Amino acid sequence: QDGTGLLGALDQQPNRLLVHAVIDQSFLQSYQPAVIKFWGWVQEKKLDLLWIQQLDFALADYFAFLVYVKREGISAGAHALAGILDVWPALSGNLPYAARALQSWQRLDPGGTGEAIAGEAAVVMAKHLRSTGGDEGSEAADIIETGFDSYGRQQDLFQLRSQDVTILRGKQAGGRKLLVALQFGVSARGERSKTGTDQGVILDYEEVAERLAQRKERRAGQKLFSISRAKFHELYYKTATQLGLELPPPHALRHAGPSRDCF
Repeated sequence: QDGTGLLGALDQQPNRLLVHAVIDQSFLQSYQPAVIKFWGWVQEKKLDLLWIQQLDFALADYFAFLVYVKREGISAGAHALAGILDVWPALSGNLPYAARALQSWQRLDPGGTGEAIAGEAAVVMAKHLRSTGGDEGSEAADIIETGFDSYGRQQDLFQLRSQDVTILRGKQAGGRKLLVALQFGVSARGERSKTGTDQGVILDYEEVAERLAQRKERRAGQKLFSISRAKFHELYYKTATQLGLELPPPHALRHAGPSRDCF
C-alpha cells in the first residue's frame, strides 16, 4: 500500500484477474491476456515478487525480453503495465523503473507496423490503372507509387502542393540523375505529419521521382493531386477487384516501403 508493501502470493493473482475481467470487458479484451502472459514469464523465470520494487524491476526486464528476445515490440509490455495498474490502482506512481523503461522502449522501438502491401502488388495496380483508367487512373497510379516510396499517409499525400516538391538534377543531385524530395506537414499552412512538421523525404525510385517532377510542372501553384481521396479509394478497390487481389486499405501502402527497407 505504501509503495513497499507485499503484493500477495502469485497463486491468488488468476482469481483476482478473473473477477476483474468479468466486470470490465475492455480489460478482458486488451489487458488480461498481456497480464497473464507477464505472470507466466515471472513463473518461468522463478522470480519472487513479494515487494513492489521487485515487481518494478521485473517489469523493466520483461520489456527488454519482449523486444530483444521475442521480437514482439513493446505494445504487449504497455498492455501488461496498464493491466496491472488497472487491477491494482494503488501501484500507480510506485513503479518508476517500469514506467521509465516503457517510455524508453516506446521511443526506440516502432512496435511493428500495420499490414503492408507487397511491392509487386503496388506495381501491378499502378500499371493497370495507367493502362485502363485514363487521366484519373494515371493520377491514382502516381498516388500509389508515391505512397509506397515515401511512406506517406493519405493525409500527407493529398495535402502536397507543387511547391512542396524539390527537384535536383546533375551535380546538385549528388551523383544521381534526378533527386526529388517531398515536404510533409508544412507548418506555414498549419499542417502536421505523423512525425512532426516540415518533414522531408527523398524518393528512392527514379521512375517515381520523374513522374512527380513532371506532375509538379503541370500542377504549378496547385495541389499535386487533383482527384479526391474518395475517388482514389474507389479506383483503388475497383482495380484490386479487377486484378483479383485481396488488399488491405490504401493506408497500408505506407507500410510497404518500410517493409522493403528493413530487409
